[in-house]
Amino acid sequence: TRKLCEFYVRQGVTRAERTVIEVLSLGEDTAAMVVSDIMYDAGGNALALWQAGYTLVRMDGDWKAVFAVADGETESWAARGTPLGQS
Repeated sequence: TRKLCEFYVRQGVTRAERTVIEVLSLGEDTAAMVVSDIMYDAGGNALALWQAGYTLVRMDGDWKAVFAVADGETESWAARGTPLGQS
């Protein structure tokens, strides 16, 4: 997470917005969700946006992400000419 946040800072991200699109209960302590993320610069301009999916499990009373599909994020940054993992 630290490296991902450092990448965002290098890209000029100053604010992130996440919206929950859908939640699906898969059992008492398991769920799946789809979110939409938008990264903004200091001027309020959207730098990148994407959707991601997560599988969540409730452990010790807290929800934890155990699986994520964030191909949209990689594609969004690549479209800007800045693939994840690079500057």
